[in-house]
Amino acid sequence: MYDPVAGASITSVTYGGTPMTLLGTIQDANAYSEVYLFGLAVGNKAAGSYTVALTGSTGLDQLVFGVSAFSGVSQTASTGPFASATGSSTTASVAVSSAAGDVVVDMLGQDVGLSTLGANQTQNWRQEDSTDRADGVSSRETATGAATTMSYQESVASSWALGAVALKGAGPPADTTPPTLTSVTAVNATTVQVVFSEPVTTASAQTLGNYAINNGVSILGAVLGGDTRTVTLTVSTLGGGDYTLTVNNVSDRATPANAIAPNSQAAFSFTPSDTTPPTITSVSAVNSTTSATLTFRATRCPIFS
Repeated sequence: MYDPVAGASITSVTYGGTPMTLLGTIQDANAYSEVYLFGLAVGNKAAGSYTVALTGSTGLDQLVFGVSAFSGVSQTASTGPFASATGSSTTASVAVSSAAGDVVVDMLGQDVGLSTLGANQTQNWRQEDSTDRADGVSSRETATGAATTMSYQESVASSWALGAVALKGAGPPADTTPPTLTSVTAVNATTVQVVFSEPVTTASAQTLGNYAINNGVSILGAVLGGDTRTVTLTVSTLGGGDYTLTVNNVSDRATPANAIAPNSQAAFSFTPSDTTPPTITSVSAVNSTTSATLTFRATRCPIFS
């Protein structure tokens, strides 16, 4: 904007009736060009049309007003610091503090002439007529490092003011899914392997009180494997039969963490190995010369030849 009256300013900007926050403002030494950047994190706003209203003080002579909307912006730390520069030349530029992946947004105000965007910048909006009137243009660029330079080439050497901020990304959606039991297997009479659906924390996975097995089985130890999903339980000796494992308070590695559903259960069974050798229980003669019958007592009897 152009404000020949000292102290003239933009006093407020609202979006759908909600006040926007002033991110920064800069005016060139001759008061020919001045820019204001306002912003507002609106959350998951419903699609539709919303009115952006600007209120200025007396003394404003010429004004250019533009609006841009961006998605995927952090709602708690939306922008980096405001950066600005002024001059009276054919080149306008400003270095903006940023991080890789940020979207840097600027606004250029100039007294006269037409402007050409710098490399890698994409226009948001433009209001220029090349006459001796306040002109403005806004652009954006995706940052690749700790500093991003926004620049313009002017057709005429004139007073300009340039302001910019880096918009911070919201990051991936929060993990709100709790872990579940994928499988439970009795490896042997004193070892039960538990597999969770996702990585879980060491502290919760190795807390003995978070596990229970019915039929009087005691939990003696719990060790989380290197895959951070598999827990090996050491238990009192299992007898043959069916069992149910109950799990509580085991949490995933999200921030904040999600705990498994209370009293999550999975069934498993165990069949003991047959370690008893066969014994001869009787011997009888089949005939008087060459044959005899042997009777064994065993769960499984080997074949003799």
